Parts: sequence; C-alpha cells; structure tokens
Amino acid sequence: MKHPKITVAEVRASINYSIKMDISIRYFGRPLANLVTPFFHNRGWTANQMTIARMFYSLAGVAFLAIPMPLLWPIAGVVFYTSVVLDCVDGNLARMQKDVTYLGKFLDGIADMISPLIGPFAASVGCWLYFDQPVLVVVGAAVSITSAVNQMLRSRLSFVREWMVGQTGDLTEDELAGAAPPRNWQKTAAAVMINGHFVAVAAVFVPQYGSLVFLALAIPLQLIPDAVWVGATLKESGALLRRGRESRHSAKN
Repeated sequence: MKHPKITVAEVRASINYSIKMDISIRYFGRPLANLVTPFFHNRGWTANQMTIARMFYSLAGVAFLAIPMPLLWPIAGVVFYTSVVLDCVDGNLARMQKDVTYLGKFLDGIADMISPLIGPFAASVGCWLYFDQPVLVVVGAAVSITSAVNQMLRSRLSFVREWMVGQTGDLTEDELAGAAPPRNWQKTAAAVMINGHFVAVAAVFVPQYGSLVFLALAIPLQLIPDAVWVGATLKESGALLRRGRESRHSAKN
C-alpha cells in the first residue's frame, strides 16, 4: 500500500511528548529519527521492514566487538547508536502509516535486546583474543547470561500471570499491592540499565582499549541492575502467584 509523502513537521506533530521516554530516546534517538523518518517513509519502507533490517544490522555491529582488532571496535558503537535512531524510526513509520501492531512490538523487542544480550559477551571474546586474558570471557558471559536470565524470568512471569488470570480471575488488590514495591525496583533497574548501556557503549571509541572499558562499565551499568531486576522479578512472582490451584495430575476420586 502506497502512503502519501510526509514531512519532518508532520512526524514531530504525530508524537505524544507527554509519554515518559528514556533520556537516551528523548534527547538523542527521537530528534534524529524525526529528521530521517520522511526519507524512509517516502521510499516505501514499512515499520516491520525497518525492524527486521535493524535486527541484522545490530547483529553485524555486535560481531565487530568479537574481532581482536581495536580499530574495528568503534564500528560497533556507530552501529549501536544508529540502531537507537532506527528504533525510533520504525515507531514513527508504524504510527504515520497507521500500522501499529502487536507483531511489530514483538519484533521490536527482539531487535532491542541484541546489543545488551550479545554485546558484552562479544566484547569479552574480542578482548580475550587481543589482550590474551581468558578471564575476560567469564566477565562478558556473566553480564550476558544475567541479562538473558532476566529476560527469561520476566517472560515466564508474564505467561504464568496471564494463565492464572484466565483460570481463576483478575488479580486482587492485595496481590497488586504486594507486587508494587518490587515493580518500583524493576523500574529503577530498567532506567539504570537502559541508559547505562547507552553510556557504556561510548567506551568502544576509546583507542585500543575501547572494548575493555566497555566491558568494565557493563558490570555496574548492566550486570548489577540486571541482577537487581532478577531479584525484583522473583519477589513480584511471589506476590502475584501464590494463589492456590488444582493440579491437573491429581488423582480423581
């Protein structure tokens, strides 16, 4: 379907700026995305096409971190920051083309996680091969695995919560009240991790030691917030899922 051409002014006018945005999105990704969105829209790009392209683009960028050549590591940084802009572009395209779907949100989430999930481990491989320090792989693996565990637990909680509600009704006020404190911890951890990763990636531009500095920053800015997030998710699970149920494997009398 061919859409009418748009201008930068129309893109800006379509955005609800009262919605809370991460600092990196509000002051970096969004302004640049608004400038380039007409370029992609007027050439027929759809939001999902942009998201899928961003997935492969991000994977290629992360791959540069695993190469033991410091001159190539900044390429990963360039890819990451342009991916942040393209992330906002695909949202703009979906909105301007009236094609906002749950599939798009699902794909967008996958694309968003490529850098934080794979980047630290890839950087540790590159540092290990270049600096001949195998222990760095352990550090990178710890950061990436903790992020992966965080994602898995959150997805599992979401699935079980929806299943529980479908089986025995909506969440009660007591259940929601019990989950409120850990959810606040999750919000804080998310803000630190998302904006922290954005800052940490800038380290790859440091000559010769870029990936090593990035890996060091990933510990306080990603590993620790992700670990806090994991703990908060487990606490939230305890608050929401203690409701009794009948086991399907129980003997029938």
